[in-house]
Amino acid sequence: MFYITPPSTAQEPFRFQNGAEAWGTLHCRGQDLSHTEPVFATMYELDYTGPVRKIRRRVGNDGRFHLQLVDNKTGAMVKIFHRCNKDPKDKSCKVFQWYLPKKLIPPGSEKFMQGFGTQDLVDFKNYDGEDGCNV
Repeated sequence: MFYITPPSTAQEPFRFQNGAEAWGTLHCRGQDLSHTEPVFATMYELDYTGPVRKIRRRVGNDGRFHLQLVDNKTGAMVKIFHRCNKDPKDKSCKVFQWYLPKKLIPPGSEKFMQGFGTQDLVDFKNYDGEDGCNV
C-alpha cells in the first residue's frame, strides 16, 4: 500500500480538492520499507454520469510523480506518472495505476470528488489488485 504525506511546511491538512494541486511524498510500504519519492498530485473532476475524463500534466524529470484520477463508473482510477516528461507512449515514461473502490469515495462527492484525506489513499491497490507498492 502507499499513502501521501504533505510537505513539513504545510500550514493546512493535506487534502485534495477538485482542480487543486499539491506537493507531498509518496510512501511505499512493502518489501522496501525505506522507499519514498516526491509526489506531485492533482485532483480532477470526476463525473460518474458522463464520459471518462483523462487529463495529463507534464512534469519535470526530477523524481516527481503526477497523480491522475480517472472515472471508471465503479471507482476512481489513479495513475501516477513517474518521471514522465515525454510522450506517455515513450518507454522511458513509467506509468503506475491504482484503483479506489467507489465505496471508499466520500458520500455526496460522486460528481465532484473533493476533499478526501490521505488516510483514504492507504486503501489504494493497483489495478491488478496487488499491493500498490511495486513502484
